[in-house]
Amino acid sequence: AKHVVEPLLEDTNRIMEHRGRMETAFKRLPADQRAELLAVADEERDKHQSDQNGVVVYTVGDLYDAAKAIKPVFDAKMRALAAPLGLREVAAIAPNTTPSPALVLPDLKPMARAADKAMGDYGGANSDGGPPVSRVLDVVRACFILPNPAALLRLIELVRAHPDLLIVRLKNRFITPTATG
Repeated sequence: AKHVVEPLLEDTNRIMEHRGRMETAFKRLPADQRAELLAVADEERDKHQSDQNGVVVYTVGDLYDAAKAIKPVFDAKMRALAAPLGLREVAAIAPNTTPSPALVLPDLKPMARAADKAMGDYGGANSDGGPPVSRVLDVVRACFILPNPAALLRLIELVRAHPDLLIVRLKNRFITPTATG
């Protein structure tokens, strides 16, 4: 058990150190920028995933067909957002490290995980009437690792100004932090 617990504790310590650095950087921001970041509320638009023809997906297969079709376009748009922030693209974040500012464009979410998420998070009583699989919006995804809260604010501005992008789910972790940040 020691070989499992020690790396977990090391990861947790690294996460907490990083969170502390981010909180310090946040406090150093000018008051108007802190207020703007705090004003970005947790929100989730009532959104369903559709295919390239605008038809709501009903099966995991439909979801992945749509995801495979859009991934190259999505990745290009994320690279365009990363460029003015000076972010380099990396394939993945090395375990047990504190990552440097970067853009990560991972592979599609594993199909089994998307199916589990559809039923666990959006099926049954949680369903809004649409097919649960259509609520899974993160099969194609990107990760922006930013150096400070000011860069996060700039990224949000870039996304909002982009004519082809719409924020459909936003979780403000300055207001509702998790153990990982």
